[in-house]
Amino acid sequence: MATTSWKTIGVSVPGFSHQAAGMPCQDFHAICPLDNGWFVGVVSDGAGSALRSAEGAKAICEGLVDYIVPHVTRLTDNNNFAITENIVHPWIVEGIEVVRSEILKIAADHSITDFHATLIGVIAGPSGGLFFHIGDGAACATDVEKFSPSILSQPENGEYANETYFFTQPNWQRHLRLTTFDERFNLLALMTDGVTPFALASAGPYEPFFGPLSRYLEGHTHEEGRSALTAILEKDAIRRITGDDKTLVWALRMQHG
Repeated sequence: MATTSWKTIGVSVPGFSHQAAGMPCQDFHAICPLDNGWFVGVVSDGAGSALRSAEGAKAICEGLVDYIVPHVTRLTDNNNFAITENIVHPWIVEGIEVVRSEILKIAADHSITDFHATLIGVIAGPSGGLFFHIGDGAACATDVEKFSPSILSQPENGEYANETYFFTQPNWQRHLRLTTFDERFNLLALMTDGVTPFALASAGPYEPFFGPLSRYLEGHTHEEGRSALTAILEKDAIRRITGDDKTLVWALRMQHG
């Protein structure tokens, strides 16, 4: 009987403009491949205008993964389990509310809006999965061999190009979007808006970027993959495209037996 596992690489690097200004990286990511063939990952981009956005990004990534993983573990003991929006939506909403409550406890004299951050996440298993998304950045699911077709969770911006939405806003549930994908899609990518300009095409992942990257990551160790991905995101060529912080989580579903 075939079994499923996930090979995952995640990297967050400070943007060149942030480095020049002496600012820390305000992106964060948390990833958790499970022994039962499932994978949970969350990426967040802290708003540059918010005083404690780096803390907000870290809190939502770690908090949501910690909240969702036990639910996935309990329900997926059955190999025939199929994920649906109706099952997952309550987990995500409850998990975000837990994180928001924890932030309010540590905010002291600050407002929760000082922790503004976006949210891009995934729950995936042997038979497909689901993206959950608030704000800009993007997520995509595709076939690692053909890079087509693809399922995208697109960025959501506001009235102005540099305006987006955050899990720390009062109306965050209005901007929570869920996107499902099936077992045809074995390569997943979550990215903040510092990565989308060079990694995403209109219909899916940009194959000249993801093709060589995926072939390298698939054939090398986790540490080699992290080093290579970090080096790519810090290239001078990227400096000419964007000075923003950059986070990319790459995940490949592997079949064994």
